[in-house]
Amino acid sequence: MRRIGLSCCALLILLPGCPQEPVKNDSGSRMGMSMPTPRPRRLTRKDQVAALLAAEPMPTERQIRGLGDGADSDLVDVINNRRADSKTRVRAIFCLGYFQNRRARTLLRSVLTDPNWDKPYRLAALEATARSVGSEAFDTVKDYTLDPDPDMRLTAVQALATIGTRNVLPLLKTLQLRETDPRVLDGIDDAIQRTDRSPLEGR
Repeated sequence: MRRIGLSCCALLILLPGCPQEPVKNDSGSRMGMSMPTPRPRRLTRKDQVAALLAAEPMPTERQIRGLGDGADSDLVDVINNRRADSKTRVRAIFCLGYFQNRRARTLLRSVLTDPNWDKPYRLAALEATARSVGSEAFDTVKDYTLDPDPDMRLTAVQALATIGTRNVLPLLKTLQLRETDPRVLDGIDDAIQRTDRSPLEGR
């Protein structure tokens, strides 16, 4: 009768009580061993602000304010972060106009009047100033309707429509007579229509 020889490894597998090496699947994880599921990191308010600024369309005032107290501080941090991309910083300036506190108004004025800021930032600051300061921004915005840059003049007439008080309409009609740039003229026409619909007109 032939004896069948078993290797030492086979004996270890067959003998009861001997520990067996866990089998690995294709991904390298060990069968029979549960891997802990990592907990998702909780988003901070700063993360949520960044996500809104990166999404389309432009965040609304309700969305930004819905993040709670301190959202304006997060916007200020983005604006002052020179490593952030320019589009995000411009959108942060625009959204800072949703706030009427001193910090927001001071930074918007700084961006608007400091020539070291590139034009896209200054344009956003002009529009945001109209929303943040309201009727008190009339004289500031009015000055930019005479700016030699047509982009600045166009943004100024749009900002006037945002202010929407009754002294805006006569100014827009005066600008309409002397403006020569076609884009700015179209902007004035639109601003006049917006101001005509304003509930403040005629008060």
